[in-house]
Amino acid sequence: MKRAMLIFIGVGLLCVNVCAEFVVSPTAGFSNLYSTEESTKQIQKQIGLITDWYIVKERNTITWVPFSFGVSLGEISKSGFTFLASTDFLTGSEMKAVHKYTLYPDSLPPYAKVTVKTKGLFLQGNLLFGYTYRGIPNLFLTAASGIGAGGGITQITEVSSSGLTASGLDIELKKADFGIPLYFGASYFFTKNIGINVGILDTIGAGWIWYDTPGLPSGLPYFGTGSDITSPAFTNVFTLKIGPIFKL
Repeated sequence: MKRAMLIFIGVGLLCVNVCAEFVVSPTAGFSNLYSTEESTKQIQKQIGLITDWYIVKERNTITWVPFSFGVSLGEISKSGFTFLASTDFLTGSEMKAVHKYTLYPDSLPPYAKVTVKTKGLFLQGNLLFGYTYRGIPNLFLTAASGIGAGGGITQITEVSSSGLTASGLDIELKKADFGIPLYFGASYFFTKNIGINVGILDTIGAGWIWYDTPGLPSGLPYFGTGSDITSPAFTNVFTLKIGPIFKL
């Protein structure tokens, strides 16, 4: 029985190596991270001489366009079945946020626009399963999906809002997210084993962006998303990347 299992495993490994091509592609490009959440609660508030119950809606939205670099690797079988694992590092200085506070039945909601400067890296990783079309000579066209997750800790160095600027800060900004990635890629091979790869990766899911408020000067609004561990915010991470690709 053990001998039969060893033979079966050996044949499987041989088939993977014979019937599939291993590819690796270091890439660089840019990403667009979007995260938003809305919360609603009821409060009792006195306006003038009238005390009444009001509905308060708060919405925080974060957008960030960082530079990204990473690597993708995996196997493409002769039948077209494709497995890819990708890792991307996101880094950039400025993050934009909008804090919206609406008090009903009042009419005009106040906005607070926040600009945050950061330093450090966030990590995004994806496991992808899909199909590669190879009907055109030297061209691989891949569509895949799977599971994705990201996270990391960077440092907030400056926060600006409504004419107020706090610099010289050292506050940890944390991110964690998970979702379903959609990947579309095209690879053209100039030689048998060397080519160029262009890919689009869009991960739709949920997550959290948060930090500890001690150390943040008063008068600056909190802009994190994901109010607690049980209430993640909507997140979308889009990445466009390009780089060489190698068949090994």
